[in-house]
Amino acid sequence: MTTEAGDSQAPPKLTLWQRLRTWAGGIDRSVWLVWLCLVLHYRFTRGIFQGKGSGDGFFGFMYLPGLVLHHSFDLGKPAAEWVATLGRELTGLTANPCPIGPVILWLPFYLLGLLFHKLAQLPGVGFLLTLLVPTLDGKLAPNGRTEADFYMAGLGSLVAGMWGILILFRLLCRRVSRAAARFAIVGAVLASPLFWYLTTQPLYQHATAFFAVTMLIDAWDRDGNSLSLRRCLLLGFWSGFAALQRPQEALWMLPIGLSVLGQIVGHLRRQAGREALRSLCHGLLILAVAALTFLPQVLLWIHYYGSFRAPQRAGHFLWGSPALVESLFSMRAGIFPWVPAMYLAVVGIGLSCRRQAGFTLALLLTALLELYVNASAWDFHGSWSFGPRRYTDAILVLALGLGVLYTVLTETPQKQRWQRLWRSVLWGFLLLLGVQNLVLVEWMRTRRTKSSSAGAYSAATWIRWAKGPDWLARTLERTGYPFLQPASALYAVAYQTSLHSVENILGNFVNERDWRIRDYVLTPSIVVADKPPQIVEGLLASPSAAGSNVAARVRVLVPLVVSEPLRLILEGDFRGRGLGVIVRFNGRRLVLERSPASQLAFLLEQSAVKARPLWNELVIEGLPDGTQLQRITVQSTSRWWK
Repeated sequence: MTTEAGDSQAPPKLTLWQRLRTWAGGIDRSVWLVWLCLVLHYRFTRGIFQGKGSGDGFFGFMYLPGLVLHHSFDLGKPAAEWVATLGRELTGLTANPCPIGPVILWLPFYLLGLLFHKLAQLPGVGFLLTLLVPTLDGKLAPNGRTEADFYMAGLGSLVAGMWGILILFRLLCRRVSRAAARFAIVGAVLASPLFWYLTTQPLYQHATAFFAVTMLIDAWDRDGNSLSLRRCLLLGFWSGFAALQRPQEALWMLPIGLSVLGQIVGHLRRQAGREALRSLCHGLLILAVAALTFLPQVLLWIHYYGSFRAPQRAGHFLWGSPALVESLFSMRAGIFPWVPAMYLAVVGIGLSCRRQAGFTLALLLTALLELYVNASAWDFHGSWSFGPRRYTDAILVLALGLGVLYTVLTETPQKQRWQRLWRSVLWGFLLLLGVQNLVLVEWMRTRRTKSSSAGAYSAATWIRWAKGPDWLARTLERTGYPFLQPASALYAVAYQTSLHSVENILGNFVNERDWRIRDYVLTPSIVVADKPPQIVEGLLASPSAAGSNVAARVRVLVPLVVSEPLRLILEGDFRGRGLGVIVRFNGRRLVLERSPASQLAFLLEQSAVKARPLWNELVIEGLPDGTQLQRITVQSTSRWWK
């Protein structure tokens, strides 16, 4: 039977199952692989401390039982045991220091978890539910904060992160080839801290921040420079939603601002005043929608503190002394040591600046601004973290760099065998980095090692903590950790010490204060008995026959956060009052103060003190035989943090 030319047949309607199959079939296999790794790790690993909820994630989660069970934002209701520690504000409430945005993504899964608690009471149902929620024990949980509740709420971060990965892959496909996007997405997720914050600590805000920033940049990039009313509303919403996850994410509005500014300047050059005014109105509309979307956080601050913003202790941001080198190269949560794939990405970003300058430079400028802001924070390392956690929102920059590098090396015109070689080298290196990242995840998750923010410890120390191969630890003690270069080599030459010593010093500070309470000093002094790495010369392996634990000349490297007037105190047995001892600080000979016989005390002017990233050099000479040096203390004589 034939149809006439003018006839048309309506396409058959697809069932929901057919639509799902079509949608799933359109997802690249690399995305499925990454998703599978994430889901398996989430399901079959417990997490750390309280399970999937720990650290800041524990407090962020407390919004959920507070709202659902207590109908209150007061942290004292769901977490009464923390009131004494956190105190109450002028409003009488115990404030939750975490942002409210992630709760939007967690709430549906949390409510589903509460339903599971009830269903688990039914005969035979509990066992089936434990296959989905391994920590569900079938008991009623009136407080709404069991490990099963953490697990269920964390699924909101996991699902959002998985969706963000899909969107990021599609963005990459627009900017590089599909093969390059596969390489980039695997490296950006499996070889970075994003893996940890999607599966092990999903109740931190970093997974949802990654999702929101990715959606924002995708919306900005998708339709070029056109700014319709619908697009302005969309950009404004994602801007405000990203800031709701973490206020820092407002920085990612910069690419939009640069685009709008570029349009205005272009219209003014063409003397198109009306078009320039229209672009200005579009930009103001985006800001207005972003502010409206962010309004819940502002209202919550008013509810807690009675002001439009959360109070911040003085000295939290040190804008004139940012820890840029430490943020990039320190073993204490530095970007390059913890995300070695960034070495590849940096090359790729440089190449991308030539191939797609407008897009890349806007992202690069935002990433550099974020680096400066985070490096200026007192606790640049994040206080407790796996790797540089405050940069997981910028994973798309890492992915873009990897994708462009892969494109240039494997798809430019050259002999086919060279293309195959580069593909093998890149994928092989990426596989090693992915395995290394997973090993570090498991070491920290099972608490065989410390938090990456706990301090700067050499790679050899990490391996020994985890009871890894001793031959590898000995090798790294001699060669240094390769992913700390070139910074470790430059510091080693400048301060005449070993690469191993640099790893143990860069990022650690003497006189370092608690990140919340500046009055509490975490590291007030260098204890000689602990064989600190800061003593790079003159420390004896074992006491001499006369009882000395140091040689006649001792050289100490003293990293300090800020330049300020100090009081330097040397404690020990100096065989008398130490009158023959000569002490120099950065080359200046110091004048001895009156002090007890067991102390040598000196005053240091601010001009004599160097701040990060420079180190101070303390040299002690003329120590008599039998000297027992016990402690080197650096006391602040200023109150800059008040």
